[in-house]
Amino acid sequence: MKKLIIIPLLLFSLLINATTYYCSTTGSDNNTGTLASPFYSWQKGFQTLEAGDTLYLRGGVWYPITGYLNGNNVVFINARTSTDPYNNLPHASHVGHDGTAEDPIVVMAYPGETPILDGSLFVRTAYATAIEMEWTNFWKIKGLTVRNFWQRGLEVECYGFGIYGGSNITLENCTAHNISGEAFSAYLSGGYGSWGSGIAFDTTKFINCDAYNCIDTTSTMGEGYAGNYADAWKVNSSASLDKYGYVSFEGCRAWNCSDDALDIGGIGLIVVKNCWLFDLGKLEGDGCGFKTGGTNSTTTPAAQFPDSITKVVRIITRNLIAWCNGTGIAVVEYPYYYRLNARIYNNTSYNNAYGYNFSINALRPTVLAQYKNNLSYQDGITFSSAYQIYTESHNSWDRIEGWPNYEATDAFTVTNTDFLTIDSAAGYNQLTAGRKADGSLPDITFLRLTAGSDLVNQGTTDVIAAANLTYTGDSPDVGYDEWVDAPDSTATNIITFTLSAQKNQSTISTSMHTVAITVVNGTDVTALEPTITMDYGATINPTSGTARNFTNPIDYTVTSLGTDSTQVWHVTVTIADPDAPTVSTSTVTTYNAGSATLVGTIVSDGATTITASGFVWSTSESPTLANGNIVPNTTRTETTFSNSISPLQKGTTYHVRAYSTNSAGTSYGANVSFTTPALGMIQNGGSQLIWEGKLIIY
Repeated sequence: MKKLIIIPLLLFSLLINATTYYCSTTGSDNNTGTLASPFYSWQKGFQTLEAGDTLYLRGGVWYPITGYLNGNNVVFINARTSTDPYNNLPHASHVGHDGTAEDPIVVMAYPGETPILDGSLFVRTAYATAIEMEWTNFWKIKGLTVRNFWQRGLEVECYGFGIYGGSNITLENCTAHNISGEAFSAYLSGGYGSWGSGIAFDTTKFINCDAYNCIDTTSTMGEGYAGNYADAWKVNSSASLDKYGYVSFEGCRAWNCSDDALDIGGIGLIVVKNCWLFDLGKLEGDGCGFKTGGTNSTTTPAAQFPDSITKVVRIITRNLIAWCNGTGIAVVEYPYYYRLNARIYNNTSYNNAYGYNFSINALRPTVLAQYKNNLSYQDGITFSSAYQIYTESHNSWDRIEGWPNYEATDAFTVTNTDFLTIDSAAGYNQLTAGRKADGSLPDITFLRLTAGSDLVNQGTTDVIAAANLTYTGDSPDVGYDEWVDAPDSTATNIITFTLSAQKNQSTISTSMHTVAITVVNGTDVTALEPTITMDYGATINPTSGTARNFTNPIDYTVTSLGTDSTQVWHVTVTIADPDAPTVSTSTVTTYNAGSATLVGTIVSDGATTITASGFVWSTSESPTLANGNIVPNTTRTETTFSNSISPLQKGTTYHVRAYSTNSAGTSYGANVSFTTPALGMIQNGGSQLIWEGKLIIY
């Protein structure tokens, strides 16, 4: 009976000891942290929390100037108080606390509000991190945005969210963008026992998080090329002899990053499900959707850590990867790596340089990764290194002997008609659309299967147990999407409307249901073929690409998906007036005391006829037709023209500009100056000199 009494008392004790704190842009770190008297800085809020506590961040934008721990981190937590395993010294940088499995520490956006940490004013020549958590365990963070954290020097690391040596962290609905480095970086230690965090297990989750616009243009990080240090996620999972660390990604997105979306390593189990990764590889970055590998056998002997042969350590399923300059899903298995026991099921690789690949590993020729129900469509190369024998079935390709060691499957044929939406512009708009109110991914039609697609029911059920997949119909479908009736929608908006000859961006009004476009002067508008993208699931009549006469305003009818709501759109095309021409003046390189040769180029005729061109010159800067000497160009049929001017005075500075005229007006090139030699020297490559009437070659 005593036990029945003690347990409720313990639970009650924990409950009353938990505290809720608040931070606000109008607060002060001298406050008590209550709703009525909130803290100001995120650092104050984070470091105050103990197990079971909750911190609410109110909406608004914080612009920190100084940081914590040598000024390099805006927010810094290091809950470890024991000896550092690397240098056997106490942790002098201890600040903050751990949660526990039963009572995690929670930091979250105040309901209905968006707190943003903006690093625009945070200037550091050393590394810079928005939120850094070292040797910290059992935290849950939800709804935070960090942005605009930049490298301020060469070979300098920069992060949005950084986790080092910790475990059991959950980040949900967090966003990192405009980071010139890694948006999310996590080196997890759960499962390493006393050597690491002291936590015997790790379950770290990234749920519905976004990372975009991560490009390290100012640093090569020692590898000799720019763009290679801005992954959306750089994660290394943990493991011990008998327990595996566990990291999961679900509903996450990454786009416009110079390196990879998910660069994930380590021997722990990593599950990636229902993520969208696209538009990757800028400058000289690798540009892979997933880059994942096994464990280095030279530093991780099998006697100490289990070889990845014994257990599945990667499950990659239901993901969409598009427009990558590298590989959609790349398995890295260098000669000194263990093979990676991975299950790669029901993914779609679209329009990437490579769809799928794994490395050559002669020391371990048995490939452990398995590929089933995957789709590669319009990739440059479907499968690289495909000559190695591996387990695959029910993909859009079949393995064959002989180069290139794969061919399109004969079980079904993939065409554009298999998909509800295939247009790239429409797809990009859908993939980057705002999330739903609950933080989940938006509804899209891009690369989703149509009802009549022959990819439906073409997969194998072998994937169900290994990847815990669900499906409708007789069998799973091929690719990331499992066909179901698309959700009904009332959306009838035109998203983009473009013409090949348009002069500037279309003006689209969703309230007035109008589109206005200006095309360049001289365009024949009687048979233009517009490219049109619509809102989710909507259709348009006439269809995109249908030639129409735009001499007068014309109408289009947009119909929503399922509900059959319609909306008439009015489209007006205007022919632009001619532009004034564009002309350039070349540097004067050939001249002497008496004359000079001038060269000009008509860069653009302004979409109409050039009526005059030539040069104006003077001893005054920026001469014009009104105040300068004029040398007309008599052969206006040529884009580049030249003429000479004379007589010139010795030791005098002259200014010259090319000019060009059409019905819209006259334009001038840049002012170019030169000075004639006082002694009559000819400037022509520096090889001739006239002295007292004699030609000297030297």
